[in-house]
Amino acid sequence: MMTSNAITIFLLFLNISLFPAISALNQEGHSLLSWLSTFNSSFSATFFSSWDPTHQNPCKWEYVQCSRDGFVTEIAISSIKLPTTFPTQVLSFNHLTTLVLSNGNLTGEIPPSIGNLSSLINLNLSFNALTGNIPVEIGKLSELQSLSLSTNFLHGEI
Repeated sequence: MMTSNAITIFLLFLNISLFPAISALNQEGHSLLSWLSTFNSSFSATFFSSWDPTHQNPCKWEYVQCSRDGFVTEIAISSIKLPTTFPTQVLSFNHLTTLVLSNGNLTGEIPPSIGNLSSLINLNLSFNALTGNIPVEIGKLSELQSLSLSTNFLHGEI
């Protein structure tokens, strides 16, 4: 039979060892904050003030939706002039079904690794300043039902 001191010490140890896992921001949240860090601070303070690194996950952040188990399923940012390139940080989001970054002046190329977003159903990158070839890997997105790349400087076929 354990004494009350031993039980207290055990519970304290259990609490201390589990606390970082419970309170730490998950990897998807860190990835989104990494992308946000490429913006200037006054811009991000204005439009992304809900993106709080003290949250366990980004599910309560504006422009982000999550599954019941806390994985990012949707990022929808429209009509905010994003001062950055395509967010490669989101290319590892295995549960992402919707990516809308429209009317935002995104620059650069769409990376071929966009083909790794195998759960993607809706991709809208319209009304930006994206350049280069349309990655053929978009054609590998077997779940994709809606694709909008209009009003960019892209060329090629899917």
